[in-house]
Amino acid sequence: MGGMGKSQQSANPKTIMIFGSPRSGTTWLGKIFDSHPQSHYLHEPEIAQPTTVPVFPPDEALAITQLATDIGGWLNARDVRTTGTRPIIRKKGESAFHHALRQANIYAFKGMERLIPSMAMAGPVLQPPSKALTLMVIKTVNMLGRATLCLQAVPRLQGIHLVRHPCGQIASIMRGIEKFGERFELSNSALPYSPMGKREGLKPQDLAHLSPVEILAWKWAAFNDAAFQSLSDSDRAIIVSYEDMTCDPLGSVQQMFTQLGLEWAPEVEAFIRASSEGTEHDSHYGLKRDPRLAALRWQSELSADTVKTIEMICRKTAVGRWAFNVGTGDMADGINKVTSSLSSG
Repeated sequence: MGGMGKSQQSANPKTIMIFGSPRSGTTWLGKIFDSHPQSHYLHEPEIAQPTTVPVFPPDEALAITQLATDIGGWLNARDVRTTGTRPIIRKKGESAFHHALRQANIYAFKGMERLIPSMAMAGPVLQPPSKALTLMVIKTVNMLGRATLCLQAVPRLQGIHLVRHPCGQIASIMRGIEKFGERFELSNSALPYSPMGKREGLKPQDLAHLSPVEILAWKWAAFNDAAFQSLSDSDRAIIVSYEDMTCDPLGSVQQMFTQLGLEWAPEVEAFIRASSEGTEHDSHYGLKRDPRLAALRWQSELSADTVKTIEMICRKTAVGRWAFNVGTGDMADGINKVTSSLSSG
């Protein structure tokens, strides 16, 4: 009952991967896709089933072979961390009883997870029926350096690269560090092996001399650069500005659906409206917030010197120049419109 195995494969659904940096709106976008009644959403499956492919693979052929296996495994994941993100949305063809049972199953695992953290990777979690399934969505914040190879590994795969302005993303991470403490946010050993690190001659010994803000700026630039350089030229990928998306969530997502050849659903519109009605003070990890305020919050938090440091590093890449292209790009136009509406309101 509710398995996603062979019947899932026979439906041959579209498969999409959402790539982005942490704190860039990827979870919000992932749950927007999850709100489609014929989708199956997989939240960071590489956490429960880690890949052995390096962050910036030196051997592309070997990486492609391994990623094909990894993605196949992720599409069939049934652990609670990957398939139990809330809100738990009822799917087409799922009875009220099955949906209630699936919710109870997920909440039971979530409750046990508080006592035994390893339960987050436990399963199998009851899954929605697969007969009406037309879309599989994998969301990840750990695969930007391997994004291009993921598309090469699975020919039917389509990609979305969600890019948040580096100042907004870094300010959000710094808030998290201040609130929860530093865990892994400043890890940086892979940076010298990134395309950007090689171009700029970054050495492992240089990392010890970087400040936290410089590390975060390098991470934003290096990881987004690795994906942006190739995905922007791919006919199976689209680049999406988080700032543009926050200005017009409904129009932006409708455009994404059109570009990806997906059928629209009224449930998606309802979720977008419901998830955009929060305030800027909602939970750090919450989904319900005013996305325009979240996008612009950094402007009142970061000093001019901090912004200058971030800009100096990020402008070494095409994606960084795009993000800081004030006054000419769609992203900047969107930010200016939002700033005007907020100040006049």
